[in-house]
Amino acid sequence: MPKIEIRCPSCSKIGYIDIIEETIKNIKRGVLSVNIAKDTICEHSFIAYVDKNLAIRDYILADFHIELPDVIIEQELEQKISITPDLLNIDLIQLNLHASLITFIIRGIMLKKKIILVSDLNILHDHVINFFEYITQNSFDFDILIVSKEEHEENKKKYKNHLVFENNQVINDKNRIIDPKKLKIEQKIIQEFYADYDVNSSVIILKNEIQKAYILSKTVRDYINNIKEKLSSKKIINKTNEVHGIKIQIPYFNFLIDIVKNYFEIDVPKLSDISNFLSFL
Repeated sequence: MPKIEIRCPSCSKIGYIDIIEETIKNIKRGVLSVNIAKDTICEHSFIAYVDKNLAIRDYILADFHIELPDVIIEQELEQKISITPDLLNIDLIQLNLHASLITFIIRGIMLKKKIILVSDLNILHDHVINFFEYITQNSFDFDILIVSKEEHEENKKKYKNHLVFENNQVINDKNRIIDPKKLKIEQKIIQEFYADYDVNSSVIILKNEIQKAYILSKTVRDYINNIKEKLSSKKIINKTNEVHGIKIQIPYFNFLIDIVKNYFEIDVPKLSDISNFLSFL
């Protein structure tokens, strides 16, 4: 049974896990997601992404206790981008875009940031843009530009207010919005994309999770804009739960408030303390 070295992305502790050979042979796509539970390597839980050659492609921290709200998404009859190898090659995306990089980009899109991807792999460019066009249909607008390393070096001043990424590295983050340890909801959403579904299902699930965040944050925005009485986190959560027939956890609520403040540019007043709302956790 093959054994692979694992390094925790939080504390850097190294350990080893066994991979069943049959599991590797049966990988339908290029990357296998492996859940590393708490106390397997260290006190942290995280996900390791392993390719067919047993090489670690990426890690992301994970909180397996976080649940995403279950909102029914109405499917649009007309799609801007079709899932075809020519227009949108999901295998190519998953093999060449690290899970952490997609997490960072989605964070940037939801907070209305202009994004630069530094890459010399020209074959990827159209597929990357088509990928983000597909998963943000009927939800968030985005501004992503893919440039070569040479062009980035020549125009660093021009891009000083952009989020800039190369591979899974953050090159520029003026507002310090990218902290892997604080992106639990975004990471949970990306887990769905790399889960063991067929290719088409995985990207549709990802698109639906992004659209769900857009719909719920719009509900929160509208409530904040229209309510006349003093706002509290509990009132907003109750209203959102009532409108959509769901139960929002506190981490997801904070995630929505970030979107409301940044994407919709709403001046959210200071909300009352939510530490005692244990029924929502």
